[in-house]
Amino acid sequence: HTMYPWVKALFIFIADAIDKEDHNSSNSSNSSTAAHPLLRKIVSFKNTDRTPEGADDQDRIDIGLTVKDDIAPDSPYRESTMPSYSKMLALIEAKRSSNNQSQQDAYAQLFKYSRHIYVNQHDRRFVWGLTVCDSSFRICLLGYKRMLSSAPIDVATPDGRETLVKWLANMSLYERDRLGYDPTLYFNSEKRRWEIKAYDDSTDAHKTFEIVSCMRISDHVWSAHPLLPLQKD
Repeated sequence: HTMYPWVKALFIFIADAIDKEDHNSSNSSNSSTAAHPLLRKIVSFKNTDRTPEGADDQDRIDIGLTVKDDIAPDSPYRESTMPSYSKMLALIEAKRSSNNQSQQDAYAQLFKYSRHIYVNQHDRRFVWGLTVCDSSFRICLLGYKRMLSSAPIDVATPDGRETLVKWLANMSLYERDRLGYDPTLYFNSEKRRWEIKAYDDSTDAHKTFEIVSCMRISDHVWSAHPLLPLQKD
């Protein structure tokens, strides 16, 4: 697909610029320009038009975005290689045409692919996506049952490019819950299990539960039992 290289190059360029700006800020003596503690490097998977790891079908996504943490600020930007749904931050679906049918097809494919992210990432509440139809981008927020989409962003114009850069910069700085992750649900790597923290109105305290099973019908349904005694925060 002739669109993949320039779409990937655009995201790598933006991520590289954000990374270098943060590196310069971290070396500055001015505290007002200090490096942001939450900055993450968002890059594309190198392989495009592939079936990601973790899929239960043969559907191939166009481009996936992930977080790369081991890139030295002074080295050329490197991409992650094989796409994986367990590491997928956002999905990109590209079409050559900007007509309405192409746009609707891109929406449908994003929505279909997003289910794999929910299967592989138990702590996801929603998924970010982008459609690219010719030079028109749309930013999408994909929930379990419905999707929200932005107005078209024409990256052939300065205003459109500025909007896209701002979105990716914000994604690089957002807290995890704004990226689509549930802050109360986390994987305990030491004990190799998922745990969830829930508030108990009757005791004005939080309980920590161990998740023992998960059943999926249309949404996530968790089965859990108390793991730790009640404690005041």
